[in-house]
Amino acid sequence: MRTRMLRLLAPAILCLGLSAPAAATSVVAVENVRAFQETVSHQNSTRTVLVLRPEVATGSAPPPVFVLLHFLDGSSSEMANLIEISKLVRDRGAWVLLPQAIEGNWNHTPNLADSLGGLGAIDLHAGLIGFSAVDDVGFLAKMIDTLTARHGLDAHRVYMGGYSNGALMTVRFACERPEKIAGGAVVGATMRNTQAPKCTPSRAVPMLYINGSADQVAPYAGGPTSLSADAALAFWVQANGCNPTPQTSTLPDTAPDGTTTQRRAWRDCAEGVGVDHYTVQNGGHTWPGTIDFTPSLGKASQDFQATDVIWDFFMQYSR
Repeated sequence: MRTRMLRLLAPAILCLGLSAPAAATSVVAVENVRAFQETVSHQNSTRTVLVLRPEVATGSAPPPVFVLLHFLDGSSSEMANLIEISKLVRDRGAWVLLPQAIEGNWNHTPNLADSLGGLGAIDLHAGLIGFSAVDDVGFLAKMIDTLTARHGLDAHRVYMGGYSNGALMTVRFACERPEKIAGGAVVGATMRNTQAPKCTPSRAVPMLYINGSADQVAPYAGGPTSLSADAALAFWVQANGCNPTPQTSTLPDTAPDGTTTQRRAWRDCAEGVGVDHYTVQNGGHTWPGTIDFTPSLGKASQDFQATDVIWDFFMQYSR
């Protein structure tokens, strides 16, 4: 069985809504999935992208793409292994692009003065590399354009999602470059309170959120720098012009893991998009359906596979 250790960050950084599993060095092999590395140059820097693709094409149409963003201080391969994303490639015929953030940290906030209580501006890597100058939005847009063209991928079915730090980067990208993606997925994060007033997407973006009610890293009720889960969902419901009354349901409680999950789905939105929210009651800072989380990060629901739920949501939409 695979083994991984996950660690919590220092308390001040915990308030940023971020966490990081420890190092892994390669992608776990899965039958009929090929892993290779690409490079994309941006801002006079050459950056790496881990690519996972089916060994055999599943049809004649250009394949869809999942851009998957890793957690704080993580790597592309760690993220791939943590949620076993190769199974999606094998079973659904998707290509997965896993770009690497500089120093393991996505520049997910548009406001350099994103403050944390009395500590002032917090920039985890500014002292090392002048991190605030890193244009991750531009890099991700260029990566999408470059690799979809290079490999004949479906530019109308490019989706982005992430966990924790990568989830916050997904939110920023959906705000600033919505024309590049056909949907976004956010796991273990909400939305920066400085992001909301700057977020004016030029088109409606289907968005899916998964949050644990007992998440101590990205609190469900929000924190000094982040909106609550409900406020983040309310933002996207309004931005996407949805009927404010959601459809509600409870997922079958199939596993004795101490969690239950409620789903809210907003429809009748502008441009035919949707917004979904999965609230894992008693769930922690975890990716449902995976088991490689330490108890300190809370419970991981085994009642559903977050990766499958996300992909099913994505497959309803193209741009």
